[in-house]
Amino acid sequence: AGLPFYHSYSELLRTALDELFPDENVCVYNRSRGGVSILTLWNDYQQDSFYFGPSGNILVLQSGIVDCAPRPVPERVRHIIARLPAPLRNAVIKFLHNNRSRLLRSGMSWRLVNPKRFAATYCDWLRAATQEFDRIYILNIAPTIPRIEAHSPGLTASIELYNRIIADSVDRVGNPKIALVDVHSGILKSPGGNASLITEEDGHHITSEGHRLYARMIAEKEAERLGKEVPSF
Repeated sequence: AGLPFYHSYSELLRTALDELFPDENVCVYNRSRGGVSILTLWNDYQQDSFYFGPSGNILVLQSGIVDCAPRPVPERVRHIIARLPAPLRNAVIKFLHNNRSRLLRSGMSWRLVNPKRFAATYCDWLRAATQEFDRIYILNIAPTIPRIEAHSPGLTASIELYNRIIADSVDRVGNPKIALVDVHSGILKSPGGNASLITEEDGHHITSEGHRLYARMIAEKEAERLGKEVPSF
């Protein structure tokens, strides 16, 4: 968040692929969206497939934090709050923000997409992608930072649960075109860990160094497949 697009991991990866494929014209079509669930992203993908056809070589799929983050009210209540008169709406939002940790600890916790539906959608997406792409790189969900975990207790456990679902979905589909890129572990094992790679403001978006890590980890997988040296970052 707040980074110029040319510092994003998709653009850094494009530069690396230029080096791996010097005779090819490497293009990146970035369909990332903030604050939407896997259901919306899956719908975007299906629309793109309808218009573009199976025209890509590599698909990078990253989703899950919006789906798994614990929320103190269910989605239908959020819609009701959004329609309240402004003074009342603002008061309710302020109350929820100030009491988020207390409400979540009390058991008032909902996810935008429950684990069962998330798993089913992920598998549907992977099966469709194997018909349209040569390689599919799956990024799991990054860890959060202690301050955000304290504000949203249960977030770390939820991230771990949905990361298991992502890994299980890759195993269940079982196609050699698919490779899991474990950026969650990559962040935790990096010098400085999540403190240097995850933004302090929201505890999820990655820093410029985080984007560099993501691009490098994907490029390493692709270089290994080709039997080539990993491009420099």
